[in-house]
Amino acid sequence: MRRLALSVLAACGLAFVSACAGGTGFAGGGAGDSVDAVVFQNGSSQTNDFFVAPGGTSPALVSAIGTKNSGITQTVVPDANFIWKARYVTSSTDQYANYVVGPAPSTFKQCPLPTSALRPIPILVRGGTGAASTLYNGFTQLGPQTPAREVYVGPAPGMTAPYCLVLEADHVGGSDNAIGQVLVVVSSSP
Repeated sequence: MRRLALSVLAACGLAFVSACAGGTGFAGGGAGDSVDAVVFQNGSSQTNDFFVAPGGTSPALVSAIGTKNSGITQTVVPDANFIWKARYVTSSTDQYANYVVGPAPSTFKQCPLPTSALRPIPILVRGGTGAASTLYNGFTQLGPQTPAREVYVGPAPGMTAPYCLVLEADHVGGSDNAIGQVLVVVSSSP
């Protein structure tokens, strides 16, 4: 019994120390909760740039996560939804005209500007009720005002790679105007 009590006490102490060490917590509440910032993930970890192969057979997963506060008081709003849009980087003066290459110390590379006529950018969801994708089996086109927590983005059909896209997630609900943007590089190599 004494060993069990010590184990429970140690586990609780470890949980308390972990909670105080920083990181991200979860905020309860409804879909109307406010969001201060939007963080992007590739399905498993936070990232600032996504890379997609131009001839790839599967689109890249991009998840948006709404957060409140910052630092050790930062919390995740788990049920935040977003309206998604995408655009091309068409100027070397665009704020997203450069991206990081390699681990720290990182170097930057300039986004190649599109060399062909701009085509519609496929923003997809797995399953769903939209128009079925003719390029990616099992995916549908996300409607223009359809909220989603995660989307898939692939190369635009008919576009000559390399080029860059800016994917935007606009938080739905709450009284905030939280919008996050992330770069998607369509290239054979970073």
